Amino acid sequence: MRFLQRLRPQTKTLHTTPSNIAPPSPKPQRSADDALLYIHRICPTNNINTGEIIVENQKSIDVLYILISGLLELSTSSNETSFRLEIKKGELFGFISSNRSTDISYTIYAKTPSTLITISKRIFISFPDEIKQRLYEMLNNNFITIFSQSIAHANYISEKNSRLISYVNCLNSRSREVVHSELIQNVINKIPQLPAYAYGLLEKLMDENTSIQDIATPIQNDPALAGIVLKTVNSAYYGLQRKISDIHNAILHIGFNNVYQIILNHAVKSVISEGGEFHEIQFHSTLISIISHEISILSNKSKPLTMMTIGLLHDIGKIVVFLLKRKYANIQSLLEILDDAAIGGSLLQSWGLPERIFQVIENHRLPEFCPPGSLQHEYKDEIAILYLAHVYSDMLMDKLLSSTIYLNDYLSMLGIPQNGLQFYEAAILPALLKNQKRLPDAIRAILKDKGQL
Repeated sequence: MRFLQRLRPQTKTLHTTPSNIAPPSPKPQRSADDALLYIHRICPTNNINTGEIIVENQKSIDVLYILISGLLELSTSSNETSFRLEIKKGELFGFISSNRSTDISYTIYAKTPSTLITISKRIFISFPDEIKQRLYEMLNNNFITIFSQSIAHANYISEKNSRLISYVNCLNSRSREVVHSELIQNVINKIPQLPAYAYGLLEKLMDENTSIQDIATPIQNDPALAGIVLKTVNSAYYGLQRKISDIHNAILHIGFNNVYQIILNHAVKSVISEGGEFHEIQFHSTLISIISHEISILSNKSKPLTMMTIGLLHDIGKIVVFLLKRKYANIQSLLEILDDAAIGGSLLQSWGLPERIFQVIENHRLPEFCPPGSLQHEYKDEIAILYLAHVYSDMLMDKLLSSTIYLNDYLSMLGIPQNGLQFYEAAILPALLKNQKRLPDAIRAILKDKGQL
């Protein structure tokens, strides 16, 4: 909030006078009441009813108001925070310039019947210097009061955030205790591990030096995998004029990313029974995987294929919870409070996947409640990318957004200059459209419904 600054008084040259001549008497200064009386004769006065809005969602206030009687409330709001304060009799407010860096808007309404004097900039300029000086002093005193209240409010919010973060960490700790209980671990240990080919491909695809032949060879050696890849590339979706029977060419057409998605989804299906829940989670995970991959490229943070893997597996804990509910109907109340992210992390750890993958999945919901500064984690970039992928997935699907309190903070942490919506419109959507031919049919259909294709 940028108020007009106090004018610096003019320096006057001092002249010496003979000792026998009395110095001139100082010119009497106008009191605040004299200044208000002068202003009252020149400027319009408005009577405001209770609840009446004076300023609504304005990014700047180009006039100066003086409250003669009554009580007003000034509220500020931005993408990050909001603040309210009361304006009382005799106080001034106004001459607030817009600030693009904070994107703050202002609203003022009457809490009681009130009377205002309104001073435009044109009239203000015509005032005598001493009247303007008095108004500057009054405005400056108001600024100090508002600043003090803002500091107190910021401290209050900071304390609330600290308590919330502590509470979230406490819940996470308790949830992990439940996840590591004998009952839950017995269930997790009974879930078969991923097939050996999944581990081999995962290791190869996360290596930047991997060639197409390095990927093609293990697929060729597994008839089931080869059949899945060739069925996909020869489907009507790709519209090839002649059938492809060579895995190497198939990978060239489908791309590393799609081959990996197909194989990893097949691997998960082979160890976890299918159902309606599985298909819903699989679709969501595929979308998160694609968006995470794009954010990783756009931000130059983390490895894109690592983020694709994390996206594909991040909700595997939900499938485990569904299986638990089917098997242990008598402990539904306990299962309802399970943290599926912690369960997913524990399962992936038991499968021997890299620490980076299961740690990120276990902690991927923290950005909804915690600012970047409190995210003291080795893999915070990956956690931030996965969080942003969820926000943009919700935007694409027209769903109620995930918590966006710290959205711009996490974008900034990743070196992304745009705000949340700007980055979605300027980067995420164009990236999806650019790679539309490699997107699954269901995701292409969403883009088409939104008029993007």
